[in-house]
Amino acid sequence: MNGNMNNTKELSVGRIVLVLLLSISSASIFVTIFRLMPGFIETFASFGYSLPFPTKNVLNLYPVYPVMVFVCLLPSVIVFIKRVSLNVRIKMLPLSLAFILAAIVYFVFMFWALYLPAFELGSQAK
Repeated sequence: MNGNMNNTKELSVGRIVLVLLLSISSASIFVTIFRLMPGFIETFASFGYSLPFPTKNVLNLYPVYPVMVFVCLLPSVIVFIKRVSLNVRIKMLPLSLAFILAAIVYFVFMFWALYLPAFELGSQAK
C-alpha cells in the first residue's frame, strides 16, 4: 500500500482526530468570546460616550457568536457522516484549518477593539 488516500475508502484516523481538534479549538475560541462579552457590554454601557467604530462592530456581533460555534463544529460532524462523499470529507481538514486561523485572527482583533476605548481614555487623560 502506497498510502495514497484514493486507494482507501475511509479517512485516516489521524486526519479525523486533527479535524476534531481544530474544530473544537476554533469553537472554544468563540465560546470564550461569547462568555466574555457581557462584562464588556456592561462596562461600555456605563462609559457614557461614543465608542470607536471597531468596538461597536464587535459588540454588535454578540448574537452571532453561538452560530459561529455551530459553524466551527460542522467539519467534525461531516467527517463522520458516511453518506457524504470521501472527496467532501477530505476537504474538511483545510476547512478546519481555515476556521482556526480565522478564529485566532478574530480573537486578537476583538481584544484590540474591546480595549481600544480604554486606550483612548488613557490618551485623553494626559
